[in-house]
Amino acid sequence: MVPACTVGSNGSVIRPVSKCLLFMENFNMVKKNKFEESLNALSPEEFIEQERMLGKSLHLIKSEDKNVPIDKVDLHPEWQPRASTDESRLFNPICLEGLATRPKVYVDSKGQYHALDGRHRWAALLKIETDRPDVFARHQFDKGIPCQVYSNLTEAQILDLRTDEGRGQQPLANKVEAWNALRPHYEASRTDKQIEQAYWKIFADTCCSTSKRTELYDAFRKATDPKQFALATHNATYVHQIRFRALYRCPKVVRDQWVNGELGNKDSSGVTFTKLTDSDLKTLAKAANADAAQDEADGFAENYGVDNPGPGVLAVYDEIMAAKAGKATTPQQQPMSKADREIHVKDGKSRAEKTIFSAVQGNPNSLALLDGVLAYIATFDKADAIDTDTVSEVCLAVIKRGSRLSEESRRAVLDIILTVEEDVVDPKPRNNKNSKKKDSVSTK
Repeated sequence: MVPACTVGSNGSVIRPVSKCLLFMENFNMVKKNKFEESLNALSPEEFIEQERMLGKSLHLIKSEDKNVPIDKVDLHPEWQPRASTDESRLFNPICLEGLATRPKVYVDSKGQYHALDGRHRWAALLKIETDRPDVFARHQFDKGIPCQVYSNLTEAQILDLRTDEGRGQQPLANKVEAWNALRPHYEASRTDKQIEQAYWKIFADTCCSTSKRTELYDAFRKATDPKQFALATHNATYVHQIRFRALYRCPKVVRDQWVNGELGNKDSSGVTFTKLTDSDLKTLAKAANADAAQDEADGFAENYGVDNPGPGVLAVYDEIMAAKAGKATTPQQQPMSKADREIHVKDGKSRAEKTIFSAVQGNPNSLALLDGVLAYIATFDKADAIDTDTVSEVCLAVIKRGSRLSEESRRAVLDIILTVEEDVVDPKPRNNKNSKKKDSVSTK
């Protein structure tokens, strides 16, 4: 039932949609006020943590300069959030100048070295060692790679140092790279607030619109009060935080589908992966949570998780993918291109076909005959009896059905083929009933 309209205090009519918008505005205001209240309630320690949004001061973490043999460093390629590591990008600069910036390395309690950053530098150094050993020796890299070495780090410090925010190079390119960079923080049980505070720049660079990103960076440049900047970043990144949190709760099969869909990858048969929406992810995360809760109630009998999805989330996933597959196979009605119409004018196999498309292209003689041709087509009792060649060549598959087309449907079908694109100018306007507003055509 559609809710009735109401009358405002000034006598104006308030329609249901206005009430909906008013509700959303109030809802957003409540969220904003609650977030502001949480900021005002910060303890001194929490306020200091909040200030990290204005800068993490990574240079204050103690380190030492040291030469480390390249074969002693675990390069951790799985820590690279970017789509690829280019070994040629810094090959020539390092050959010519050596290492202008030392890569960061962490040494653990067992003496193992771990590369925290510099994926392109490490790849170039390996290539130089193989392809140009003379250059490798000239720069004395054979005696060790000059590194900035850290020890006795906390897990939080390791995450901060290894997270690629685009320091000294281009920002991360897209949402997939952002997810790769932020996933370890979700796995480390960091809260959304902590991730937002420390890595708002990743959200801004990869998820926000250009205008919102510009607005956020402008607020950062002028920021003196971390509370106000926290409010600005929260408003700009909240919806993207929800997406990644939902994605984290989903099993690997869903994550892989989302990644491939975002990147536009194709499967082994050449079919482009279907994209999952934010709404899909929230639905799937809810199903995964339900599976986990049931598994916990059963004493973790199945141990559902990222690599072992439960039956509920798999059923929802199959349902979503089936619905998207059905939608993808539904024929979409599109106006013909100018080139297609010219082919029908030149090579049409029937008089009706040639007349229709000559008229669309602006031929005055065909325009004069157009009404008669359309009336002729309308006289057939069955749509599929309309000149077989015309039906085939004009691509009117939508009208191939057993019963006579209604006049409204016939006009809609004809509007599809008579739609003139911007590159075609009709010199003589047609004043007939076939130029009415387009309607969708039922294919039942």
